[in-house]
Amino acid sequence: MHQYITMTNNIKARHWAIVVYPESAPENWLEMIEETRLAFAVSPLHNKDHNPDGEIKKAHWHVILSWDGPQRPTAAKKIADMVNAPNPVRLESVRGAYRYFTHRDNPEKYQYDNEEVKVFNGFDISSYIAVTKEEKYEAVSKIIKIIKERNFTEYLELLSALMEEDYILYKVACDNTILVNALVRSSRHSREKK
Repeated sequence: MHQYITMTNNIKARHWAIVVYPESAPENWLEMIEETRLAFAVSPLHNKDHNPDGEIKKAHWHVILSWDGPQRPTAAKKIADMVNAPNPVRLESVRGAYRYFTHRDNPEKYQYDNEEVKVFNGFDISSYIAVTKEEKYEAVSKIIKIIKERNFTEYLELLSALMEEDYILYKVACDNTILVNALVRSSRHSREKK
């Protein structure tokens, strides 16, 4: 997922990643990065990760730094140094790095809560949390189950509930309005027949 870059290498990139450790970062490290006005995203605190030998890894946050245009490694290193983080890495895939925040594609690892991901200074998560085709089918199955269990008969009621409870299901419902509205209508008609 990451390509390691030496600081003498001048390969430019728009997106860089750093790992921040609570034990060495300044207490106000988030505010320090935020004050740069750089768009960035921060994972939940990874405090349940294990090494291959079973030992728990040091607690850490993954951070995606996002510039408007390509930057040399020294720009990312400046941010890393500011928060006492190891050398930054150039990201090949922002989507993959973002999904790694919660170990979404690594079911064998601890699954962190997507609600704990934080974004700052206009970091746009919308294109990075897009669901795969298989995840879409799973989401539609969950939506059908919710409609049946909670007897939703209006699309707005369903959307309001999903918006409060599950952002990914909400997104799928919004992106598939015709399908989901038809499911709700079908539920309403089934209830009217009884």
